[in-house]
Amino acid sequence: MLWSPFMRGDTQSTAHRASVYLSDKRVNHFWDLWKFGSRTYAKQLKIPENQAWDIFVFYKPYITWGDSPPEPTFFMQARNLDVGEHYTQDDLEAQLRTWLE
Repeated sequence: MLWSPFMRGDTQSTAHRASVYLSDKRVNHFWDLWKFGSRTYAKQLKIPENQAWDIFVFYKPYITWGDSPPEPTFFMQARNLDVGEHYTQDDLEAQLRTWLE
């Protein structure tokens, strides 16, 4: 999980407290103060840089990463953008189930 400061009050401390909602041992949490990851994904997914949050990016297992992220296998967003699948909790859970089976 990549946490970045987009809203007032977004800090490393608040991100740490929110990480309990995704406490699965398979999830790693990272604080991205300078929004490097958000800018990278915004460019790759063709979304405005200031809208590169509340996105869920999925990759097939064992995919090779280079200097930049590979093309995602699937992504969802909760920003009402014109790209990516629109996020709902049910759709996210269904997508995650297919990856865990």
